[in-house]
Formats: sequence, C-alpha cells, structure tokens
Amino acid sequence: IAWYSFRIYSISEQRESKLLGSAFLLISFSYFIKAITNMLILTEIKDGFRVFSLESLNDFGVIAVYTHIFLFIAGLITLAYLTFRVKSARVYSLLIFTSISAIFLSVDKGEAFSFLTSLLLAYIVVHYLVLYYRKRSNELLLLLIAFLGLFLSGLELIFASDYTMNYVLSHFVELFSYILMSICVGIVLRKRDYEQKKNKT
Repeated sequence: IAWYSFRIYSISEQRESKLLGSAFLLISFSYFIKAITNMLILTEIKDGFRVFSLESLNDFGVIAVYTHIFLFIAGLITLAYLTFRVKSARVYSLLIFTSISAIFLSVDKGEAFSFLTSLLLAYIVVHYLVLYYRKRSNELLLLLIAFLGLFLSGLELIFASDYTMNYVLSHFVELFSYILMSICVGIVLRKRDYEQKKNKT
C-alpha cells in the first residue's frame, strides 16, 4: 500500500498520497517489529498452545513492544491527520505526543493501546462513511469496508471470550482489510497511469 501510494505521489505530487504512503510505511514497520517481538515472547503452556508471556520479555523485547506501539499509533494518527486537510506540523506533533503519552502513562498499557487504536479507526471509518455518502465511488467503498474490518478486528480482541480463536480470526480480518486497501490504491494508480499516458498522447 505504501509503495502504491508513493507511486501515485510521484505521478500527481498530491500531499494526500504522500501522507497515505507514510502512514502505511509506519504501520508496516510496526508489524515487522511485532513479528520479531512475537517470536521473542512466545512460550509453551501445558495445553500445547502458544501464548504471549509478557513476563518473559527482556530489555530488547520491551523496547520492541514500545516501538511497535509508537509506530502503529503514529501510522493511524497520520491517517487521521490526513482527513483534517490542514498543514500544521504542530497539530500533527501534538496528536502524536498526547496519544503516546496517554498510553505510556496508563496503568494498563495494552488496554490503553487497544482503546486508542479503536478510537482512531472509528473516526477514520466515520470519515470514509460520510465521504462515500457524498461521492459514491467504488474506491471509497473499498476503503470504507477495509477500515471497518480493521476496526472490527480490534473489537474482536477487546471483547473476546476465546482469546486464542479470536486472535487468529482478527488477523485474518486484518489481512483481508489490507488486501482491500491494496486493491483500492492499485485501482487509483492504474487510473493515474492511464490519465498520464492519455495526456501525453
């Protein structure tokens, strides 16, 4: 998604495409770090399942978890900031600082991270819902469904009665959502390429 977005930016030089690419680049880095962290903190339990054990984290693992939180929240805030249609480094940095501070100063950082993530995604979903209601384009519909999927996948973990099953299911929903976003951005890129070639001829 980040690559597609930067390609669109190279063609159109639109600020929105640059911010979109930056947001998903941050999110992709956060998932990469999360994958490394998962390998560090997976431990065996008697039932044969593998679960997270935060107690087993060493200093490197703690830094990795906090880095994942920072990058993921920064990516979502960049997406939310994109909807404001304002150019202000102070507004953007204030959003980052207050959000990260709220998580790190909370007693239960995991719950704070989940709540803030859901709150940001809910805002983004409402934004694209209103946008789709006004413009009715297929690309906006795909983005709306994708962000709604990400929002619901987070709720599955927060209100899960069977955490192990919901953890797997939520990741499938996330994957489906990111595939939809890739399709949407790919469609926009093809349209831009077609318009560029048409203008040259």
